[in-house]
Amino acid sequence: MRTNWSKWSYTGALLAIAGLGGCSLIGGADDRALAKAKERVGEKLKDPTSAIFSELHVTEDKYVCGYVNAKNSYGGYVGRERFLIDPEGKELKMENQSSSTNPGIQAQEACEFQKLFPACMAGKQMLTFTISMHSSNGDCKKKADDAIDAAFGVARRRDGT
Repeated sequence: MRTNWSKWSYTGALLAIAGLGGCSLIGGADDRALAKAKERVGEKLKDPTSAIFSELHVTEDKYVCGYVNAKNSYGGYVGRERFLIDPEGKELKMENQSSSTNPGIQAQEACEFQKLFPACMAGKQMLTFTISMHSSNGDCKKKADDAIDAAFGVARRRDGT
């Protein structure tokens, strides 16, 4: 019985290519950006060794965003939390964490995050998007003002008086 090896080789090559078709191969600079992002996110977690990262994206300008699930102080997983980090790894934004205890700043950061995260996941140029967002950021400023009003139980006049 004669085996047609070229037929089997051709079939195997097609199966290998088809198997890789759905994969996103990340390499080089993207690997470094991912490693730096995971390290920075880990610094904010109670148990960095428990971190499970998913749906990681690296934009063309090397912003990294995705989801992380990690254990809390009680040893239970808290659920997926969204994060976004700049190319240098200096500015990390996490969905439910703020850099301030000021309710106005917290509200503004949350509003900005709600705009930035989907843009990162879509692979947009984040630097350009961030600049345009800050130039038209009136709705986030209003949310910040409303949060301050709610925290102090007063309504301030918007003209500054």
